[in-house]
Amino acid sequence: MGAQRDFPVVLESRDQMVGILSRDQLLVGFSERGPSGVVRDAMTTEFETADAREMLTGAFFRLQSSTCPVLPVMQDGRLVGLLRCVPTPPLRPRGYSRAPRRPVSPVSC
Repeated sequence: MGAQRDFPVVLESRDQMVGILSRDQLLVGFSERGPSGVVRDAMTTEFETADAREMLTGAFFRLQSSTCPVLPVMQDGRLVGLLRCVPTPPLRPRGYSRAPRRPVSPVSC
């Protein structure tokens, strides 16, 4: 019901990330397997990670080229966050305002 679309799957006993479960995968898994379905059958297990200390540009390019919609961020082997690419409107320079369009007069010959 919330805004989160992707959920990291972590083995608590080993503090190890083992997968990512998207909201869509959750719904498909539930519809195909019903209430007896398990997370491991629906989650994605192939994903890249980013280190919390790396530059954003490298993480961003890996995220764009990946088939997984999120990039788990790790620090010292532990999950500390998720990066997700979300479409945003183009940035405009500070103080920029678009002038209103003027109606065009018809041309007669």
